[in-house]
Amino acid sequence: MQKPPLISIVITYYSYADYLLEAVASINAQTYRNFEVIIVDDGSPEKHVYELDFGPVEFPLKIVTHESNKGLPEARNTGVKQASGEFLVIMDSDDLIEPTFLQDTLAVLQDSENDGVYTHMQLFGARDYLWKEEVSLISLLAGEPGPVTFLMKRRVFEEVGGYNQHLSLNSDHEFWVAALGCGMKFARLEKTLFKYRKHEQSMSSVNRDQWWQSIPVLLEHHKELYDRHYPEILAFKERQFRKLEDQYDTLYQEWLEVDAESRRVHQIHKEALKRMSFADQVFQNPVLRALFFLFRRSPNSTIDSAVDSALTVSAKTAPDSNAKVTAIGDTRRVASR
Repeated sequence: MQKPPLISIVITYYSYADYLLEAVASINAQTYRNFEVIIVDDGSPEKHVYELDFGPVEFPLKIVTHESNKGLPEARNTGVKQASGEFLVIMDSDDLIEPTFLQDTLAVLQDSENDGVYTHMQLFGARDYLWKEEVSLISLLAGEPGPVTFLMKRRVFEEVGGYNQHLSLNSDHEFWVAALGCGMKFARLEKTLFKYRKHEQSMSSVNRDQWWQSIPVLLEHHKELYDRHYPEILAFKERQFRKLEDQYDTLYQEWLEVDAESRRVHQIHKEALKRMSFADQVFQNPVLRALFFLFRRSPNSTIDSAVDSALTVSAKTAPDSNAKVTAIGDTRRVASR
């Protein structure tokens, strides 16, 4: 019987040891078992990988250490150099994969002519939403990202030349552009098997401005692709704008409806306050209170319903269902019928 192919999972680590332990636990729970894990400690200022207790692991685990921080792209390239697998998965230390990630993506990749497989992505932590966009060369050139973690054949990494060390903050994006730009094909698996953690100190949060500043470098590296597909990129951006415009219109109409309802409720509230204020004035003034009760006893009188209801004893508070309530001045007494 032919042995199933080996998958190499490369994890880069710099800090947040607890997240790394969670990531390794998610790998240890995989239903597909022929894999190895390479963790690259990129000069972590906190706990080093060899100081962590991963508990019992049932897979080969390699730990590679950089004496100083060399950046995310170089750390990933270091990990792949130590990998033996025919297939590769690149992970950040604060992300997670579902138990069937390896099994399901490998099944798709082996049964197709694709070079890689990605899945829907669940963001969690500081932000919570489902990312299920389709990745294409045009969407990438237009600035849309590709997922960080996916399964690919090793030859994709080799033909692209690894992660660009001059683009420390958007090397993922550049890798996708380079791979699709040279004709690689990627399939999307319609399952949510990758969980991308967003937190205040994640690179995408802390270095957002620097990410945009590195865009010219990306353009320079792939100038031919941008020149060739310029009309398609503009058309893609226009479709994005129209979609956002429609979403804005929908939200605006919903806001108008909520605002109208809020104004109606506010008006009712103001009217109720006026009625309550009037009733309070009656109770506070002995003369008005006495006149009110006398007026109320008149058979032809009409009084404000709000005040009337405020002064009427409900069936729940009456001590005897066969009794009637009379009130004079500040006192109330229950008289038998």
